[in-house]
Amino acid sequence: LNSGNYTSFDYTATNPYYQVISSPSYWDVIVAGLQILNVDGFNADIVLMNPKQFGELSWIKSTTAEYVQSSNFRIENPFTAVVNGVRVYACSKVPDDQIYWADSGKAFQYVRQGGIRFEATREGKTNFIDNTMIIRLLIRGNVAILNSGATLYGDLSDSVTALTKS
Repeated sequence: LNSGNYTSFDYTATNPYYQVISSPSYWDVIVAGLQILNVDGFNADIVLMNPKQFGELSWIKSTTAEYVQSSNFRIENPFTAVVNGVRVYACSKVPDDQIYWADSGKAFQYVRQGGIRFEATREGKTNFIDNTMIIRLLIRGNVAILNSGATLYGDLSDSVTALTKS
């Protein structure tokens, strides 16, 4: 993730959620990031985090030592969770202890590079299939950052510290 392609999570008193939670967890960090983007006029629809910290999400327990699952938070499988309706993914491309939020509709755009290559071949009669046509379409492209303000990138440990009520 290139530094010019995102907005950094604010660890200072200018963050609207600075020091407001008694014992914040990663879940609270995810929600704070979603709300920070929302305050800025964006609706995050994807969160990426390192698989190590993602695994720790599934260990969050209530005060009665029960694993936390609710309509606002659920682990779907070893690499996908849903927090307040937003998908959270374990992504090995995200460095250890880091997290990335994005409003993908406003932040990214797929950009085609070069032309489109179209290939079609016709096969005659085989043992199993008669008159088959194989069509192959090749398109190359990249994802471009349209609006770095629609993304947020932060350090999970520092984010927990920033949210912790003193």
